[in-house]
Amino acid sequence: MRAPSSYHWQCLKRLLRYVCGTISYGLAVRRASLPLQLTAFSDSDWAGNQDDRTSTSAYLLYLGSTLISWRSQKQRTVSRSGTEAEYRAIAHATAELEWLQLQSSLPFSYEAFGTRLALCSSTSPSWPPQRPLCAQQLTDALTKPLVAPRFRLLRSKIGVVDTTSILRGRIRDKE
Repeated sequence: MRAPSSYHWQCLKRLLRYVCGTISYGLAVRRASLPLQLTAFSDSDWAGNQDDRTSTSAYLLYLGSTLISWRSQKQRTVSRSGTEAEYRAIAHATAELEWLQLQSSLPFSYEAFGTRLALCSSTSPSWPPQRPLCAQQLTDALTKPLVAPRFRLLRSKIGVVDTTSILRGRIRDKE
């Protein structure tokens, strides 16, 4: 930015405080039973950026119950509608799904897991969705400003845990 305002500096300081406070957080890898399923959740916020009215796309990809890929990205162009913004988010999630399925380095045969794309949008005409994971709106943590309790809840449901407490418990057990 050429001329950051005090608001931008305030946002940067808040972001840095968040990063310092969550340095010990990591992803929980859970044991899953076969067949594993590759699942994607996508969402967007239409015109959420107040500076240039662009949208933010996000997706979460799970193999079984373990998060293996995620992204939150500002869209390059301004969407004319919420539907267009959602479509772009779905396109990004689908591209990542296809890329993961084409990877020959995955230790599973391609028949071992199926694929499903969960289309989760709070603006959908069929709201509320019938799928319980969609009702949780996990991708809201990556696209929308949330109050702290809601953000912490979604963060834990996504699979992000504080690894400090896990490591401390393990060390104490061995002593």
